[in-house]
Amino acid sequence: KVHSSLDMTFSISSILHLSLIAIDRYWAICDPLRYKMRVTNNTVTVFITFTWLFSFVYSFSVVFTGVNNVGLEELILQISCFGGCVLFFNKEWGLICALFVFLIPGTIMSSLYMSIFNVVKKHAKVLSEKVSVGPTVGGNCQTSSQRERKAAKTLAIVMGVFYLCWLPFFTATAIDPFLNFVTPVDVFDALVWFGYFNSTCNPLIYGFFYPRFQKAFKILISTYICGISESHTLTFE
Repeated sequence: KVHSSLDMTFSISSILHLSLIAIDRYWAICDPLRYKMRVTNNTVTVFITFTWLFSFVYSFSVVFTGVNNVGLEELILQISCFGGCVLFFNKEWGLICALFVFLIPGTIMSSLYMSIFNVVKKHAKVLSEKVSVGPTVGGNCQTSSQRERKAAKTLAIVMGVFYLCWLPFFTATAIDPFLNFVTPVDVFDALVWFGYFNSTCNPLIYGFFYPRFQKAFKILISTYICGISESHTLTFE
């Protein structure tokens, strides 16, 4: 039970942190004038604390109360899970888990990133319209076009990897109880690990495509891993 609870806690926390990053990017790009007032150390601390508390309370409550196993007692007794911890969800909690842990955060992320892309596209269009006719027109238009393509590519990769890794697992979690658990154990186990793989991809994606995360990673590594105690200041564009 502890293993399953921690498994759920870390997975849910990972997904919710992606939602927080989407909210942060939305405020920074779509409302930059109020960004520094909104995103303070206290605000970040509150959001991160809430994310971990919700993940912890939700996961341990579901597993230790056994609400996810109601109606599946006979099935669980028939299945041997020697060497592993199998977590079953009945019809109700399979849908609830998919809704609150995946569908709602995924919808929020998709909506925010689409809004970000529209704003970037609008800014690029306005910039290209304002430039004067001359040698710089081509350069400015080309730069705006490149930024627009880069933004679209980044958002597509972020959301594409997220859905690619987690959609199969949550689809199986929601549908399998209605099909009398026809998904083979090995297949379901593979879907779980595919979801874990998303947490491997996230640092790479955000590290490669977001300069502010690159700077933050460098400061964390130099300060806490390499022991360099020089003062650092994050100045993000």
